[in-house]
Amino acid sequence: MKQMSAIALAEPGVESVVVFPGLSVNGPVNVPNSALMFAMLKPFDEREDPSLSANAIAGKLMHKFSHIPDGFIGIFPPPPVPGLGATGGFKLQIEDRAELGFEAMTKVQSEIMSKAMQTPELANMLASFQTNAPQLQVDIDRVKAKSMGGIAHRHL
Repeated sequence: MKQMSAIALAEPGVESVVVFPGLSVNGPVNVPNSALMFAMLKPFDEREDPSLSANAIAGKLMHKFSHIPDGFIGIFPPPPVPGLGATGGFKLQIEDRAELGFEAMTKVQSEIMSKAMQTPELANMLASFQTNAPQLQVDIDRVKAKSMGGIAHRHL
């Protein structure tokens, strides 16, 4: 999150950023690699060059953010008409019916996203499936936790 903020603040045309750790576009989440960040742009009269338009800045930031390996990062510009959504559309889910595993799913997702990026109508698609986010699996010894004064359900 700090890395994203630093990158955004260094981008010409960005005035400030605010970050909300633990939030996602789907609401509050309990994961270490999720946050919402809002970038406030400088006033229009300071961004008259086309390279400083909101879409141009979003594109440059998306490229720079893509080099951050620890999470999925998507940029959602504000809708052209306030009150109307900018992230609507359709949903596509890939199922591993042949049980080929995460590597195969990642490859298929990458192929689909690559083809989508070549189609102007789908160029802003995003995928939330990721295998490179750090994860922990914890096995709590509930008997031992209770004997030490802990309450097992609080550790979950």
